[in-house]
Order: sequence, then C-alpha cells, then structure tokens
Amino acid sequence: MTADDTVTIQLEKSGVAVYETTVKGNSTDYSISGVANGTYTMRVSKKSHADREYTVKVLSADVTQNVEIFPIGDVNSDGDISVVDATLVQKYIVGLEKLTDLQKKSAEVNGDGEISVVDATLIQKYIVGLENFS
Repeated sequence: MTADDTVTIQLEKSGVAVYETTVKGNSTDYSISGVANGTYTMRVSKKSHADREYTVKVLSADVTQNVEIFPIGDVNSDGDISVVDATLVQKYIVGLEKLTDLQKKSAEVNGDGEISVVDATLIQKYIVGLENFS
C-alpha cells in the first residue's frame, strides 16, 4: 500500500478535532477509545478524493458508520471517472442538472473554488490520460 491508500478519520465537536486516526485501504474496522459520549462530525478524507462528513453519536455501545469516498472527478460517485462525469459538470454549469454538496466537491477538480467549463475539460483530459488530479 502507498501513501495514497491512507484514509484519515477525524471526529470533531464544535469545530474542534477531538480524535484522529489513519487507516490503510478502502475497507477497515477500527475502534475509537477515549472519546466522551456525544454527537460528533466524522470527517473522512483521502488524497485526491472528496472529503465526506457524517454525523455520528458516540454512546456506551459500539458505533458503526459505513463511509464511502470517491475520487475527485467522479461526480456521479460510481467509482469511475468517465464522460458521464464531465457531462454532469457541463449540465450543471448551464443549469440543466443539480448537484449535491458531495457532487460539487467532486466536480471542482482544479481547486479554484468554482465549478466551470475548466473542470469539465480537466475531467475529459483525465479520461484520455492528459491530466492527473493527484
């Protein structure tokens, strides 16, 4: 496994990180200890992927949270960056498609804070091997 396989899991309460761990790969079980009972924001992040956030309640019992993360550029979250993703971006730009917050994070590939034709073009370049989002 490489550094690109590292997934960071962080629990936040009131905007302050109270717990952080890293795991390898896309599927793992882990336990969190030393965290007080309460409701937290769980942030899951991986290099070149859109961060995911979940609300989790930590109680005296084990907490299970299934998470999915998808690469930047995978706008429809099907696990593959394809012409479908570039088309979704193009349709969003002209108002023919609505995107969820996660889709917007995945669509904004160049990091300028805006979803534009540049992002759609970069996705198209990625598909043919002329661009790398890492």
